Amino acid sequence: MGWTVETLNETVDVEVEALPEDMRARLARIAKLIEEKGLERVGEPHVKRRLWEMRLKAGAEFRERCT
Repeated sequence: MGWTVETLNETVDVEVEALPEDMRARLARIAKLIEEKGLERVGEPHVKRRLWEMRLKAGAEFRERCT
């Protein structure tokens, strides 16, 4: 069975759309990696195992999105 990455709800969609373009691109890239390889095979710095959180970093700014 393959992986599908989805957002939780419309609130999250709005938050993602509010991110800078480079961070949205990184989020899309990480989601594609998860869908292609599986969550277990995508490692740090993109995904941390303990909480299965996805991490995005753009320049000096750092944000975390937990799933």
